[in-house]
Amino acid sequence: MTTTAVVKDFNVLEQISGRFVTRAPGAHTDFVTAIMHELGHVFACASRIDQNGKFIDAPGVYDLNVENAAGVPLIDLSPKERLLR
Repeated sequence: MTTTAVVKDFNVLEQISGRFVTRAPGAHTDFVTAIMHELGHVFACASRIDQNGKFIDAPGVYDLNVENAAGVPLIDLSPKERLLR
């Protein structure tokens, strides 16, 4: 999706909703929360580590840029070390 397409989508959504932020009660999600969630997908802000500390297929963009408290990249740790907090 191009930047122009994203801007057009925002303009259409603004015209439909009349505003970007709402205080939606209960199970409803407001526009900003939904957009932040979707941007997480766009920028691959999710780890690809399973519950055993192993990568699912391969490390994702997020995993390549995360370090532990000692500054060791996540991809250089063993599966057991990845699970330590």
